[in-house]
Amino acid sequence: MDGSLLMKRAFLENLRAKPKDQPAARQPPAIQPSLVVRPLLAVRYSFVVRIWQEESSSGWRGWVENTRTGDSAFVQQVDELLAFIEDRTGKL
Repeated sequence: MDGSLLMKRAFLENLRAKPKDQPAARQPPAIQPSLVVRPLLAVRYSFVVRIWQEESSSGWRGWVENTRTGDSAFVQQVDELLAFIEDRTGKL
């Protein structure tokens, strides 16, 4: 029989055996598979990206920084921003 099924059965039998005036023992919540902590196997990158619109032109400008290395660049197009990031991470 499955271990979790045995625990549930024992818990239910324990509830039935207790007098009504005693509070029932609390069973810890079941751990959902999505909440299980997994080792960090994937490489992770962090970047700070700032964008703004220049008053003197209709174009946008930006700045990007790799938080681990401190490398940074000013950009004028989204392609430049992606190129900066992909140079450090590989193709997205």
